[in-house]
Amino acid sequence: MACFMRVVACFAFFSSVLLLPFVSELSAGDTIRVSIVDYLKAVDMDSSFENRTQLFGERFSGEEYKGTAEQNIKLLKELTNQSSKVLLPIPSASIEKCREFYGDENIAKYFTQEFMKNAMKACVVTGTETPQNAIREKLQQLYSSTKPQNGSIFTPEEHKAIHDQAYKAAGCKENSADLWGWYVVDKANLPEAVVKKSIDWFGKCTVNAD
Repeated sequence: MACFMRVVACFAFFSSVLLLPFVSELSAGDTIRVSIVDYLKAVDMDSSFENRTQLFGERFSGEEYKGTAEQNIKLLKELTNQSSKVLLPIPSASIEKCREFYGDENIAKYFTQEFMKNAMKACVVTGTETPQNAIREKLQQLYSSTKPQNGSIFTPEEHKAIHDQAYKAAGCKENSADLWGWYVVDKANLPEAVVKKSIDWFGKCTVNAD
């Protein structure tokens, strides 16, 4: 078992190293940028282009708002009084639900600390996107109504099975990540940027068209 844990640790390390060139634009002190749309929704404001145009014009008169990434970051910094280059994530409704879910001692006791940390990072990096939010809602339902077979902690095999069910319920063509990925998620505390790219690469969900 000790040998296996060393393999998992090594894999997590090399995964981070291999992914680093692809996520450098996202990572800086384990923070990521949050979109202006997610922020406005989180604070219960109109996130439409028209309202963003008005908000931008009120603060930066003389500059036409075109919705570029640079303008959105500029507006978000102004709205949140942040001056740093990389912005801290702003909690969305889905993120708050994740905090509430993993903050429940009756639920949290069935997860490793590493899994919960990675799950919270997954909530942050996917935000309120669809179908990730649908997957997350189903996951919380399944975990709430399921107990580990060993009565103690969910195993990577159980995480895989539960996530596959959630993907199917959300209408995904694919299953969740392969089993080896759940061993890593369950045992290694991964940087947010690595979680983001891992979901993009190994947790893809293409929704079936009705």
